[in-house]
Amino acid sequence: MAIAEWKYKSPKSKLMPDWGWSGWLLAAIVLIAGWWLDLGPAGVLPVTIYWWVSISSSGKLLVSSRYLLAGNDLVYFANVSRVQREARRLLLTHLDGRMFVLEAERFPSNARKPDKIARHQADKFARVSGRLLEHIRAAAPAAEIRGVAEE
Repeated sequence: MAIAEWKYKSPKSKLMPDWGWSGWLLAAIVLIAGWWLDLGPAGVLPVTIYWWVSISSSGKLLVSSRYLLAGNDLVYFANVSRVQREARRLLLTHLDGRMFVLEAERFPSNARKPDKIARHQADKFARVSGRLLEHIRAAAPAAEIRGVAEE
């Protein structure tokens, strides 16, 4: 199973990860246990590594044959009930009603002129959304697809 990766500015990328109260409690326990067992700052290392991984993975869009991972969002293609494609947006609706929105403006470009930036973003959006539609059609054939010409 190959995983495709694109740079994508996730709307939920923040400096402090959203671990919830249980995650922060576990991090505090690991830090306190390190000092209590006379290991010194040894508890800082696993917490720092986990924090770094959670922050650094938020700027990428990972696509597999079964799922999509963007920041804190995970979309399992078999659970997609509806796909709606607009001019520069792709909306994926889960069976439980949650939505994931893929926007062309969130793809970074190294171009400097506004027309080139828009063209690069549109090209990348077309490639990524095309691949997502292929995977959704394979994993969820009953999904309702709107705004996309059938091939």
